[in-house]
Amino acid sequence: SSDLRRRTLYRQDGGGDALVAAADFGRAHGLRARQTRGEKLSRAFVILAAGTGTRLGGEPKQFRLLGGRPVWKWSVETAWTLRREKLIDRIVLVLPPESALPPPAGVISAAGGASRALSALSALRACEDDEVLLHDAARPFASVKLCRRLIAASTGKNAVAPLLPEANALKKIEKGR
Repeated sequence: SSDLRRRTLYRQDGGGDALVAAADFGRAHGLRARQTRGEKLSRAFVILAAGTGTRLGGEPKQFRLLGGRPVWKWSVETAWTLRREKLIDRIVLVLPPESALPPPAGVISAAGGASRALSALSALRACEDDEVLLHDAARPFASVKLCRRLIAASTGKNAVAPLLPEANALKKIEKGR
């Protein structure tokens, strides 16, 4: 339908990268569509840091220290670089609902949901941008170079996915073969 516009969501997951595009959730989820004809698309970098870290146990990964700072802060620094380069307009940090952590200056805070999808929806409601790079805070090494390539490949109507070669092949063995 012409009423649907596309949002691009970036999520780094596991050992690789994935990029997902989905039609706008529309009014059913409280999101407002914008006309973008002839306008520059607005873009946000969302950092999902609301996970509970149950698989690892203890303090969630995104709040543990790496190189003397919380893991989520590495992603904020990548986003700040993209913002200085005028490649993104907003930075959104999605935190656990009970978090008392104040967001860094210039960063919008959004409360996470009961699932990753609900946390992403909360971020989309908080920023209302045309494109969203959606990043998992527990994966701190998404480079500025990778983000630039994703942004350059986006047309505002497509999905873009960085692919990494798999060094380990998975094989199914049946009857000794």
